Amino acid sequence: MTMETAVIAGVGPGLGSSLARAFAREGYAVALISRHSESSEPVAEQIRSAGGKAIIIPADVTQRQAVLKSVKRASAELGSITALAYNASGYGRGAFLEIEPEQIRQSFDVGVMGVVHLRGRAGLGSSQSNFTAAQRDSIRDSKYSHHDFR
Repeated sequence: MTMETAVIAGVGPGLGSSLARAFAREGYAVALISRHSESSEPVAEQIRSAGGKAIIIPADVTQRQAVLKSVKRASAELGSITALAYNASGYGRGAFLEIEPEQIRQSFDVGVMGVVHLRGRAGLGSSQSNFTAAQRDSIRDSKYSHHDFR
């Protein structure tokens, strides 16, 4: 039986790790992408010790070539990517009028361009196009879902 593969970008101690554990519990092999591999190591070890499959891929999602290499590695080691969770963020927070323009540009690159690079490289279409009706129903009804794919 072939495992499905999920790529989770932006894996740290919070939501990214929770997403990785949730996909692993559902039987997915997971590729954990983060700028610093140390932030993904605890959740990768948890998944592996529970019998799951997880790889850590250090990459900056704002760098298009790094994303391309990450997706190639995930596909080569885990198989075709069937799910993508994007949780990358960074470059500071604060009152909008007090943030330096460079910080805003960097936040845009992470929050917008990073997901554009990753989605395009992962070979996934729209949120609905790669799922059959039964798969959409399963995802919609999952305790981990907050979206209605209808």
